[in-house]
Amino acid sequence: MKLTHVWWSKGLGLLADQNGGLDHVFAGTEQILDPVQLRQRYRTDGRIYWVKLGSHGKAGKHGNLDLFAQEVMPFISRPFILITSDGDSTVPDEIPDETLHSILSSPHLLAWHTQNLRTPNPHRGLNGVPIGLDLHTNRGAGNGHHLLRELETIRNSHQDRYLHPMIFADACLNRSSPSRHQLCPVLADSPHIHIPPNRLNQKDLWREYKKHKFVLSLQGNGLDCHRTWEALYLGAFVLCQRNGLSHLYEGLPVYEFDDIQEILDPALIRDLESAFSTRKINLEARFLDFSKSLRQTLNRKTPSPQDNLASCDPPNTGLTEPARNGIEHGPASTRRKKIILFYNTMWDQPLTYNDEDIPENFIPTTDRYYFRYAAAVVFHLPSLQVPQPISKREGQIWVAWTMECCEAHYPRMCDPAFASLFDLRMDYHPESDIFVSYIPDDLQNFHAAPVPKYGKEFLINSFISSPYNHSGRVEYLTKLMQYMDVHCYGRLLQNRLIQHDKGRVSKLETIARYKFTLAFENAIAQDYVTEKFYDPLTAGSVPVYLGAPNIDEFAPGEGCFINIADFPSPQALADHLLQLANNPTRYSHYLEWRQKPFSKPFSRLLEKQKAPPFTQLCRKVEERLRRHQIRTELHSAQ
Repeated sequence: MKLTHVWWSKGLGLLADQNGGLDHVFAGTEQILDPVQLRQRYRTDGRIYWVKLGSHGKAGKHGNLDLFAQEVMPFISRPFILITSDGDSTVPDEIPDETLHSILSSPHLLAWHTQNLRTPNPHRGLNGVPIGLDLHTNRGAGNGHHLLRELETIRNSHQDRYLHPMIFADACLNRSSPSRHQLCPVLADSPHIHIPPNRLNQKDLWREYKKHKFVLSLQGNGLDCHRTWEALYLGAFVLCQRNGLSHLYEGLPVYEFDDIQEILDPALIRDLESAFSTRKINLEARFLDFSKSLRQTLNRKTPSPQDNLASCDPPNTGLTEPARNGIEHGPASTRRKKIILFYNTMWDQPLTYNDEDIPENFIPTTDRYYFRYAAAVVFHLPSLQVPQPISKREGQIWVAWTMECCEAHYPRMCDPAFASLFDLRMDYHPESDIFVSYIPDDLQNFHAAPVPKYGKEFLINSFISSPYNHSGRVEYLTKLMQYMDVHCYGRLLQNRLIQHDKGRVSKLETIARYKFTLAFENAIAQDYVTEKFYDPLTAGSVPVYLGAPNIDEFAPGEGCFINIADFPSPQALADHLLQLANNPTRYSHYLEWRQKPFSKPFSRLLEKQKAPPFTQLCRKVEERLRRHQIRTELHSAQ
């Protein structure tokens, strides 16, 4: 079999006409080309581009994909396919938002195929592919063609065809990932799970996969695992923990469990045995089908910007003039109903609002057909991509909308020339025209609320997943963990998992079990105070805060949080937290704010956002329209 006919991480690079050169394809996973090398190695008239995914996103650092989006993509002028593989970064979670949007909004992108794609994801055009076999790591049996021949020999041999009924769990010999570290000790004493006493060489390991009916494959540094595909290739039934890769396993003998206790139940093994059939999984056919699909995709028509820019127009409703989406067509109707057009939505998500928040004389829409009729146009600046120049109609109001830290992430938004294009600001700054804070409803609506019922079983936790690190939080957390045990549930430095995760409800229930919660913002800037600060307050834990220098103005009460700016070092902070944890009286002072009225600065913030954001928006637009009408009338009278 040829290396170009089988799934393997680096092998996907061989399908591309633009891959940065074979030396780059076969180089180490973390090799990064500098901008000059990228421009030299990638031509801009290619059809299929392969980019080394790497693992830099897990540490909040930029890699080849970010540089490709900046240095190469702006100059690509024909339809193309993007393939990313060879790395452990999770897509889209650990890819910076600006890189994601730059790629997905390209008018020339036909499809993006990537390893480690967590689903469901909100982005159209993103497709998952397996990590496949590991034919590039030399583990004592050579690599490349040599490894593939060895694998084929074992696969086709008859001497190892006896199927052992136990679950083979060599993944537990390498507990480098948090999930393995947490799950493997539970398996050690199970009579139907075989954990080899020592690590095996590659050939012996593959022979064990061939012998056993079942192979346990646990997540390593990345979502996907070579073990899964090697075991499938050798005819085993694979058991793995559900982590967002179900889309890859359709039609394959893979059982996904939510709780490790499931595979400790002998009844499960009996059920799986009854469904098990000894057969070879034809991964080669799947790979050839994938290669064929690439050619078919390239033969499709050239996409329009609307096909790929997920934040643009919604699907065609089928309505025709004189009415679309419930909006009457033409200037006459716009004098009765004022249209507010959301030119793009926040991170490609559907526009949601309560009907009662919109005054009767306003209609919100995302249909760009109404651009010329809209009284106001709202632009979500962080994800804004304009496929062609647009001009502002006389009297039209443009609104700049963002909840991101401009200074750290999107400096263009701080440029006075760019800011002058907009008439209104809708963001987290209290002095903005429309103030939209991160203060959650469940914190606003309680007064003198008791501490939640959950006991404080643990000391301190962290929920950090975004790779953004302009605040230096990664370095600070790493040092802090040298002096105290921090339970990390986010993807950053993860050492704990939430079983049966139900989103924010599960997060708040988890936080409520801790005395302290690290509330580390991804950037330090005036007024930039996010849910990182408010979630622990809501749950009854004490935030340990790194972020906005004016955080006191956003706190609901005096003495409700600990500011790391008050401590000279992570060690000094750790000492303070440990002292508080052992002194119930001192610790309780940090919860007394819950029995008192909100502070005056916090009450003013609540008053500013008493009206829902979209109601504020409509009122401000109405006010600006009246001003424009008065100026027009005065000008006409002169």
